[in-house]
Amino acid sequence: MTNDDEEMTIENKIVVSFDICSSSSIIEDLTLTNNLKALRNLLINMKEFMRKRPALDFEVYKFTGDGWILLFPENIQGNGLMSFLILLSSFFKEELTSSIIPLLESPPEIMGLTFGIDGGKLIKIVMNENKEYIGRPLNIACRLQSAIKDKDDHPENKILVSKHVFNRYLKSLKGYNPENVSRTLRNIRGGERYQCVMIPLPSSLVMQFPLQFESTFVKQPAAPKARYEDIIFFDKMLKIDPKNVSALNNKGTILNNSFKRYKDAIECFDKILEIYPKNVLALVNKSMALYNWGNDLLESAKMRVGKEKEELLIQSIEKYKLALSTKSDKYDAANNWGIALSELAKVKEGKEKEELLKKSIEKYELAFRIKPDFYQGIENSAMDLEELAKMKKGKEKEELLKQSIEKREMANEFKKKILA
Repeated sequence: MTNDDEEMTIENKIVVSFDICSSSSIIEDLTLTNNLKALRNLLINMKEFMRKRPALDFEVYKFTGDGWILLFPENIQGNGLMSFLILLSSFFKEELTSSIIPLLESPPEIMGLTFGIDGGKLIKIVMNENKEYIGRPLNIACRLQSAIKDKDDHPENKILVSKHVFNRYLKSLKGYNPENVSRTLRNIRGGERYQCVMIPLPSSLVMQFPLQFESTFVKQPAAPKARYEDIIFFDKMLKIDPKNVSALNNKGTILNNSFKRYKDAIECFDKILEIYPKNVLALVNKSMALYNWGNDLLESAKMRVGKEKEELLIQSIEKYKLALSTKSDKYDAANNWGIALSELAKVKEGKEKEELLKKSIEKYELAFRIKPDFYQGIENSAMDLEELAKMKKGKEKEELLKQSIEKREMANEFKKKILA
């Protein structure tokens, strides 16, 4: 109930309602494979991302089951609002691609976020000591969000915004392709042919199928034309605003994933970190670019001999080291750092070889500490313990072989649990 001594106040807000496309299908799939915790983690990460939003003043008002309602002040700049929505969609795509899609037996065709936006007066009240809002803008934003799919087979990464909000905040923005449309908004006065504007977000946010999750060493096909067009789009945004975080992040992500231009990608993420040193998404993406760079160097080293091989391995080790220092929980960077050290040990002898093997085992152990069910790291540790045992005699050799066997048994136990 409301408090008797609490006055109702009226506030002008921009209301953004968004949800996850195909959430029901994703939940059903994850339930069948006992992986619902992954969805929980995704939602937690999204809330944390919004909570740590850079330089934007808004309220994460209410969780709706498969999305949120956000409240922005009426003095929000249109460019700032659009940049945030693009950044949020990009973060969601990265999270979905890395932590959800690999677990799905049948990934739905439509995946992404849909947004509804309206603005106006909201009544703020207190119920059971919680701040609540009521008002027409809340209802319209939620109806607009759900109405996107009414006449669109691909509603993902699209915004449906009331005409009056578009005219005030978004009409002057360049680089988008708005379209005047009408929708039927149920249970809204005047909602029979409600006038609104559809805005598609950049095509780089759209999931491409079929998605591949093989080894990162597999060479990707040539970047499609759409990726070149996206780079041009984000370059235009950066000419208008060189500090546009969303444009920098999206450009860097495309350079990393589609073009393998790791140095240029890292420069984009570094520019974000100059502005916002703790920007979570920039740190994640910079670490991923360094990791991918290290993988390519490692794969190239495996096909070389002599000094050239050593130099490439040393370079890959440096990239993994930087990836891990950028994001300390990147267990796969720790694991591949160990692999690179192990490869380098193959071309060395004596004490130098022994030290490299010990260091590689340390990196596998680090990967295991970060992710306790990462059995691949345990297997790698077992193999290098065997290599180390070959250099020893007597009890020391026996002890190393014993440790190797224990590691293999541990890895097999984890495999059984994962495959059960």
